[in-house]
Amino acid sequence: MNFTNALLISTLAILGLSGCGPFPGFTHSQFTLPADWKNAAGFPVASPSQDLSRWWNRFDDPTLTRIISDALKNSPDMASASARVRESQARRNAEAASNLPFLQGTTSATSRTNSQDGFGTDSSSNYAAGVNASWEADLFGKRKSSIEAATAQIGASQENFNSVQAALASEIGITYTQLRVNEAALEVLYRTIRTREETTQLATWRTQAGEADSLESSQAISSLEQARAAIPGVLQTIGQARNQLALLAGQNPGSLDGRLASGKQAIPDPARSLAVGI
Repeated sequence: MNFTNALLISTLAILGLSGCGPFPGFTHSQFTLPADWKNAAGFPVASPSQDLSRWWNRFDDPTLTRIISDALKNSPDMASASARVRESQARRNAEAASNLPFLQGTTSATSRTNSQDGFGTDSSSNYAAGVNASWEADLFGKRKSSIEAATAQIGASQENFNSVQAALASEIGITYTQLRVNEAALEVLYRTIRTREETTQLATWRTQAGEADSLESSQAISSLEQARAAIPGVLQTIGQARNQLALLAGQNPGSLDGRLASGKQAIPDPARSLAVGI
């Protein structure tokens, strides 16, 4: 056997190995959880056909729905998560492109002019073009594994995007609910103050008429002032919640005050079917 035949046989053997896939062989195992996992105690579960991707619509609160929708479009966190998805897709495309043949083209042009005494000028031009092609065999499946890893990273980035979306909508829903609770508490506080003002006036009249001592009047005044002293704290909490909602929605603090004041100000009441399984 001469050297040429030996080289040909070795080349064919290497190419045959390259078609055998990654070395060593690796297979993805599938693991399925049982249907009654963590539900053996008979806890209620959500219906598989129930769509919770837009759960905030079930509150029937246009203001809440609008704020969450704007936040999903304008939030910097959402923009960052979306950029990571696009980055993963670009990396996967780059890995896939590296498995294709590589082509390289070259062109060149030269021009020359000669001047001859008494005989004018002589000019000439030369043009050249060339193409180089190369391809490297994936002998041990390194590139294939890199493409699979890049593809899996796309899925991870997409799930991270979904996680950021769910966390953002949840945080807005909690903050919005706390805001409406504090607004309702402020309204109760105002009614309490009006009632205590009437009680204080009656206690003052009774003291002036000699039907009660000054202790009753002093206690009524003290109770009234305690209610009035609670107002600044509740107002501060309301302002902080409004600013937090604006920041979560990707807007400047105070930009949502008009919308929050003119919208539905009742405490969100979720539908009974929405709470099942959450």
